[in-house]
Amino acid sequence: MIGEKVLFMLKRISEKIINKFVSVEEMSHEDKVVLEYGFNIFVSHIMHTLIMQIIGTILGGFLDTVIFILLYSIVRKNAGGVHASTDKMCMIFSVFVMILGILLKNIFAFVPFVYVIVLNLSLSVVICLLAPVDDVNKPVDTININHYRKIVFEIISVYFAMFLIFVKIDTSYCNVITSVLIIEVIDILLGLSRSPRYRKYKGEGE
Repeated sequence: MIGEKVLFMLKRISEKIINKFVSVEEMSHEDKVVLEYGFNIFVSHIMHTLIMQIIGTILGGFLDTVIFILLYSIVRKNAGGVHASTDKMCMIFSVFVMILGILLKNIFAFVPFVYVIVLNLSLSVVICLLAPVDDVNKPVDTININHYRKIVFEIISVYFAMFLIFVKIDTSYCNVITSVLIIEVIDILLGLSRSPRYRKYKGEGE
């Protein structure tokens, strides 16, 4: 109920801002619809990020949360995975991801670090092999598959370099990176069953 009220409030605010903008610029109805849709997405992303930051800060610390959100957002945008069908479900999913990420980071604090290194490498390989994974709610153009694969490989390489640097600074940040990779692999595996590209490939294989 609270989530629905927040989303409704954000939509009304967006409409008021757009209407004021349209009245000044005399924008067409079609352009208004497009602008309103884009603005709603922008506001929604900010709202999700704020909620994740607040929850993460309470559970795991401000800086850890900033690093988690930044790294997760980047790899998810390019590697893909399962996507929620509604904005409400997306918000719930964001909260779940943040809580799971902090829990995993805290669990890794009690795991021998050599296992974390092995897990990090294994997850990195899985992501590079499977990504990008599209979703019915966010398809990927077949032409851009190799482009996304290259970007994902570069991102994962940077993450592993960061992992090695954090080994010398604070291994808790290494745990944050590994948590990001675990959740992205979960996203990818859940997304495979909904991926138009992988379903088409499976059908052709049969």
